[in-house]
Amino acid sequence: MNAIWNLSVLERPPYTTWQISLLDAKRNGIDINRFKAALTTATNDLKSMSDLHLNAAVLSRLIYRMKSKFRNDKGLKYMAKLNKALLNYYNMSLEKEYTTLQSDLRLEDKSYVLPSKQNVEYMLVRTLGFAKLMTRVEEISRYTSHFLKARIKLGHAWTVALIAYATTSRIWFHVRNAIRKCCKWYNELYQCAEQFQYVGTKLWLPTDQSLPHDLKSWLCLDWLDADITDGGKLQIWQKIFEKPLTEVYKETETNFIVSDEEIDASELIQKEIASTNNILEDKPTSNTDITDIGEVIDRKTLKINLASDSPKTMKRKAMDTSNRNNLKEPKRKKRKRNKRK
Repeated sequence: MNAIWNLSVLERPPYTTWQISLLDAKRNGIDINRFKAALTTATNDLKSMSDLHLNAAVLSRLIYRMKSKFRNDKGLKYMAKLNKALLNYYNMSLEKEYTTLQSDLRLEDKSYVLPSKQNVEYMLVRTLGFAKLMTRVEEISRYTSHFLKARIKLGHAWTVALIAYATTSRIWFHVRNAIRKCCKWYNELYQCAEQFQYVGTKLWLPTDQSLPHDLKSWLCLDWLDADITDGGKLQIWQKIFEKPLTEVYKETETNFIVSDEEIDASELIQKEIASTNNILEDKPTSNTDITDIGEVIDRKTLKINLASDSPKTMKRKAMDTSNRNNLKEPKRKKRKRNKRK
C-alpha cells in the first residue's frame, strides 16, 4: 500500500470545528498561542519563497533554450527532472492549505473555535509530503550541479552551463533552507495536535499508518544537524577585518599605521607653509622638476639635414599619353600548318 503522504491527490476531511472556553483550555493544557504562532510562521515562510519560484521559472526557460543543442546531455536530463519536481511542489499549494487552517482558528464569546484533529492531521500529512518532495528536489539539484560543473571544466558551451549552474545552486540553497524550516513547523503542529479533539466518529488517518514524532529523524538527513556557517571561513574573514591597514607578505609585515608620537609638529608646519607658497607663486613643489624650454631649429638647416639623410630615389620618365595610338603593336608569328597529303 502506498504511503498516505506520497499520494498526489489526497482527499481532505470535512471542515469541522469544536469550541472550548478559555478556562477549559488552560485547565487542559491546550496552548492556543503556540498553535497560532506555528501557523503564522509557516504561512510567512511559504510566502517568502518567491526567490525559489523565480529561479524555477528561469530553470524552465533554460531547458527550452538548451533542449535542442544539449538533448543528449545528462545535465539537461536532470534539469528536466528538477523542473518536474518543482512543478509538483507548485501544484501542492501548501500555502493555501495553511491559510485555510488558520482561518478556522478564531475567538467567539470568550471561547476558542478550533479546527478538528482530523484537519490538523491532514495538514501534518501534507507537510510530510512537502518535506519529502523538497528532499527530492535537493538531491536532484545537487546531481544537476555536478554535471553542469563538469561541463564548465571542459570549456564546452560554458557560458550557458554557468547560468544553469548558478540557477540550480540557488534552488539547492533555498530548498535546504525550506527543509530546515519545515521541520520546525511539523514539530510544533504535532505537539499541538495531541491536545485537540476528534469531531465525529469517522477517523481520517488510516489505522495501519501513523505520523512520525520528529520530522528531522524521519527524514534522516546528515546535513540537517550541521551548522550553516563554516567556522574556517569565518575565522579568515575575522582576521582580514581585524587589521585593515596591515599587509603581510610571507615572513615580513609592513604596517602603514603611524603613531602620533613619531610625527613632528614642526615638520608638518614647514611642509604646509612650503605647499602654500608654491601654490601662490605657481611653482612646482619639488626641486627636481626642470622646465623644458626646447631648442630653436632653422627650417633651412632642417631641410638640408633631411635631404642628406634620406636615400636617393630614381626618377621615372614621364610618358606622353597623347601619342599612345601611334604606338605599333608587336607582330605575332604565324604558325605553320602541315599540309595533308
